Amino acid sequence: MTASSCSGLFQRVDAVLVHSDSQAKLAYELHAPRVSVTDLPPHLPGGAPVERADHDGPPRLLALGMVRDYKGVDLLMEALAQVPGPTLTVAGEMWGASGERVKELAQDPRLRDRVQVHGGYVPADRLAPLLAAHDVLALTYRTATASQNVLLGQQHGLAVLASDVGTFGSQVRDGVDGLLVPAADPEALVAALERLAEPGYAARLRSAVRPPDLSGPWARYVGTIEALAAVEPAAESGLEPGLEPAHAHGSQGDASGPRAVAGHLTHRVGAAVRGLVAASRPEVEVDRADLPEWIRASDILADGDDADEAKAFARSLGLPRGGDAIAAWAALGALAAIVRVRDDGRRSAVIVDESGIRSPLSRWARAIGFAPVELELTGHRSSVEVLDVDTASLDVIVRLHPGGCDADDIDEAMSQASWALRSGGLLCVTLPIGGSEAEGALSPADVRAVLARAHDLGFVLVGDVDGDITGRMRHASDGATRADAAYGLLRLTLRRR
Repeated sequence: MTASSCSGLFQRVDAVLVHSDSQAKLAYELHAPRVSVTDLPPHLPGGAPVERADHDGPPRLLALGMVRDYKGVDLLMEALAQVPGPTLTVAGEMWGASGERVKELAQDPRLRDRVQVHGGYVPADRLAPLLAAHDVLALTYRTATASQNVLLGQQHGLAVLASDVGTFGSQVRDGVDGLLVPAADPEALVAALERLAEPGYAARLRSAVRPPDLSGPWARYVGTIEALAAVEPAAESGLEPGLEPAHAHGSQGDASGPRAVAGHLTHRVGAAVRGLVAASRPEVEVDRADLPEWIRASDILADGDDADEAKAFARSLGLPRGGDAIAAWAALGALAAIVRVRDDGRRSAVIVDESGIRSPLSRWARAIGFAPVELELTGHRSSVEVLDVDTASLDVIVRLHPGGCDADDIDEAMSQASWALRSGGLLCVTLPIGGSEAEGALSPADVRAVLARAHDLGFVLVGDVDGDITGRMRHASDGATRADAAYGLLRLTLRRR
């Protein structure tokens, strides 16, 4: 089948592709615009760790799982024969010639008293005690693509000796909680075993082992499936590039509406915030037709007159007073994006506003009939750390001036929004723009990097960074008089694919 015919086939299929091979991922992304790609989340067998007994002797290595040639157990044993001290347990089914080679090596006089071979399948209920009786999980593979064995070892407190193949290099912190060696490199493997044989070295590695994150990958995985299953809203004419109208998510009383978010609030939020989600009649009637095109979802502010104009326009709509002109400019663009993209006509979008009490966004949204959940950030704690929300349960997350993002926390904000937002949901943030000496500010090149990262996380920009925004950033930088201060404020609206 040719590449072009593959492309035509994939365009007719909605699917989730789970893997960690970057080249395959790139190929599918290039030729399959309707295929969603996500990493396979861990599904570790064996249950919870059991208590470990004290051990003062040489480090105890474990090679776990079916013995096959690509796993390099024979390489490990050949190297171990040259390094006195460490012991090895091989536990798993012996496969063909590879299994026979392992049994043969176990009879080497240099290994006979230090290697135990337990052939056969290891049931799940034996895994935890077996792992607790060892110090180092050995994964000296010749080749690999992806494996969860590093996570399994770390879950049970073992350091990991692994070849730098597949996903191992990103999972093991070399010299911190394990050792990485080049694949099929006997000298490097001997050197690693000699380090492990040093008194106390394996124990130091084990003390730095951190339990793996088992919930975050599942949240992203489930969110991808839910987003794929969701009905994608159809485009309407006359909207900005990237804008799409919302599909209905239920009324104010539905399980998917703002009251559902109230049900997820933890004790840290309290009754005061719960009261914000009570449905109320709109005080001001505002729809898409009332919001002119010059109010852009993504834009840059470099002229104080533009901020004054935005504040005056908000007052002309009858929106409540409050906030300085810059905050009004930030909130007006976000409000326009919400109305244009996430309003189903019943104001049922679930909005979480992290902008702080000096931002008018929540007051304005409430005035036109939405029921936003308004939170004051403590430091850089995000709302998804305060709200116990389900994956893909929010329609809008906003962080606007004066409580907007900066260069240090925009990546975290996007990462959290990538699993908390529904398909089609919006993340609207403001970011300071400035030179390299301006603390917390982003340069135009940094903005490009942010957008590239957003794309990787499943977002598309609502607006045109290649046209008007780039020109405005250039104009703002030309008029800058201080290198240590921001010269503009960027409002970015990103839509979850």
